[in-house]
Amino acid sequence: MAAFITTAVSVQDMKILVTGSRGYCGVAMVPALLERGHEVVGLDVTPLPDGYRDRENHREVQGGITDPQLLFSLLDGCHAVVHAAIGRYVAPEPRRSDEPFQDNHIRYYDINVSGTVNLLEAARQRNARQFVLISSTAVVLGHLLGPDNSVYEFRVDAHTPPNFQGPYSFSKFIQEQFCEFYARTHGLSVTVLRPCWVVDGPSGLTKFGAPVTNPGEWFPFAPTGFVDRHDLGVACHLALQRPDIVYDIFYPVAGTEPERYFDVEHIRRELGWYPRYTFADVAPTQGKP
Repeated sequence: MAAFITTAVSVQDMKILVTGSRGYCGVAMVPALLERGHEVVGLDVTPLPDGYRDRENHREVQGGITDPQLLFSLLDGCHAVVHAAIGRYVAPEPRRSDEPFQDNHIRYYDINVSGTVNLLEAARQRNARQFVLISSTAVVLGHLLGPDNSVYEFRVDAHTPPNFQGPYSFSKFIQEQFCEFYARTHGLSVTVLRPCWVVDGPSGLTKFGAPVTNPGEWFPFAPTGFVDRHDLGVACHLALQRPDIVYDIFYPVAGTEPERYFDVEHIRRELGWYPRYTFADVAPTQGKP
């Protein structure tokens, strides 16, 4: 296994590169890390707001993980990476007959796979030894949901084999595989977090602006499987307290009876993570077994 040249650094005052820092998860995860004494360099393709100014312990950069040179520059001096940037399918616009064909699923590969490899390699060469990946329960969702959205009585854990339901979940699995390769081969300490459905606990809203109360048929696991985005940031912080982890997978999920479908004891025992928001007041989904 490759050796890393590292300097002594307290896990409380790490310099962390956070990708997807201005996305739905990132805007809450970054404050969670800052509140716990870390310095954060945020990277996102979203343009910076007018009048933005860096702070002493936090700066934001516009750019993407498809730019290896930018990653090498930003990771210089960083101790860790929290990788929350994702590529998702975007419905194609109607095109003229003379336009070249563009498969929008390529976005999954460019960001989730190729971009992640860029990030892992830059972390390796810049000695940013710890790496937290925000993955997804989509990797194993086929064990939990049927084609008609029926819920199976199944419990997933770190050893559950993948069960894909589309190109997005497949790309997240390949992303995890590259992370494990870099952990086993190059000595990175990699923690994989597989949230199910990230929401905002204080406002009670999803990323689509819909309330989490009475979710009906749109989320079969409600309220089990929700996780507040700030609580997800706390899980990242706790993962960074465990540089002894080589490679491991955790399910940061909250709600009522999270242990029914997810191995939450693992994240409680190994990381000491207990969510602030449990969504106990959310009505169970209709038809949930």
